[in-house]
Amino acid sequence: MPKLDFTFDWEGAGKDSPEIELSMGMFQLTAGDACLTRNVDLWAKTVKEKVLVSAYPLATWLAGNWWRLMHEPLPPQSLKPTANWRMAHEMAAADHGFLWPNVIMATDSEKMQIWAKPSNPDTGQAIKYLNGLTVPVSIDMKDFVKIIDNFIDNVLSRLDATGVKETDLYHLWNVTLEERAGAESARYRKTEAEMGFEPDDCPENIVADSIELAVRLGAGNLSELAPVCGKLSAKGPLQEIRELLATRGIKGRPDFLSRGFSVAEASARYQPWYQANERARQTRKMLANPSEAIPTQTICDLLGLKADDINAWQPLSRQQISIAVQNDDGFLDFFPRKKHPTARRFELARFIGDYLLSDQNECAISIACTDLRTCRQKFQRAYAAELLCPLNGLIEFLDNDFSESAIEDAANHYEVSLTTVTSILANNGFIPRTEVNDLTEGSLPY
Repeated sequence: MPKLDFTFDWEGAGKDSPEIELSMGMFQLTAGDACLTRNVDLWAKTVKEKVLVSAYPLATWLAGNWWRLMHEPLPPQSLKPTANWRMAHEMAAADHGFLWPNVIMATDSEKMQIWAKPSNPDTGQAIKYLNGLTVPVSIDMKDFVKIIDNFIDNVLSRLDATGVKETDLYHLWNVTLEERAGAESARYRKTEAEMGFEPDDCPENIVADSIELAVRLGAGNLSELAPVCGKLSAKGPLQEIRELLATRGIKGRPDFLSRGFSVAEASARYQPWYQANERARQTRKMLANPSEAIPTQTICDLLGLKADDINAWQPLSRQQISIAVQNDDGFLDFFPRKKHPTARRFELARFIGDYLLSDQNECAISIACTDLRTCRQKFQRAYAAELLCPLNGLIEFLDNDFSESAIEDAANHYEVSLTTVTSILANNGFIPRTEVNDLTEGSLPY
């Protein structure tokens, strides 16, 4: 059984436009093991796995938001999604008078993450959806594309078979497919979506600027930065990146690779946190320090940075990203943004983790750290947590004492935040989950 399944049993019904009427059917949406369309009909007093809706508005919503669904991630946890973002990622926006399940879709750059929650029991709606997801369901992006393509094609085939042709959906989908097929048009649309713009809503000069920056920083690096420095940036699209590149950062050169450190590729089936933990343990093995606290000086040494330079560094005002960019001399210019010593230690550890992910054969190595919840940022945070506060060492230090004071002592010992310690313990089942930003992101996104 696939992790995501759209099923429609066609039943022409209602009095509406032909494309709506002839695409009516009993709809079942399954994600993971949960039927997200399981509902109670208060009028009929029945519980059903399917709901009567029209496939046309759902297919139109998916086609119209295809680029943003595929390339626009969740906003940082500190920002509430805008109404515009929600319209592109919440299934309820398909609307047209139908009541859709409370489903949210957003990419983490490698997988499509799907969240869902049941209907509010206090609403006066006749249909109430009963199921949600306690943790997001992850679908490989290639599989998600196939599922959505098949669904839209099936809706168009249904309409064609019933004599309804040349619909708005038909033309919209053909344009989208043509854009996907062209390298230049696909890159253009992807760039717009990453920055939070609707197709053709982003000024051409901003897109051109983004493409130019991608050449300098690497397309993958810019993709990590664009959602933060795009449409919603207080400084204007891409301006923060330009400001940083126009200044001088802290010069450093990571040296742990030259000391014989190698990283075996982890299996693709493992989650980012698993890969991150394995690589952090390898780093500690290289340092011959399996469980004790790592001095800040050691972290600086790994990155080839001088501790005095770090302490003297002042980030730009309202800086939202942290980057490191390689210069012609082989050194990297680092631009950290954290000011508090504990937060800066964690940020530097994230730099190490991201450097391990970079392609060492590329002529320009860049590091990109943000507050986004992409796969790469999840890896960085999990790597930093395990590197600075290893699970085995933490459990040994606590010695079965999980009281608040003991956890505070552990945070001080490893020089990490309380949130980092409680997240590690909660994610590994040692304490109940709390309202912290846990590293596996098991809660709803907002």
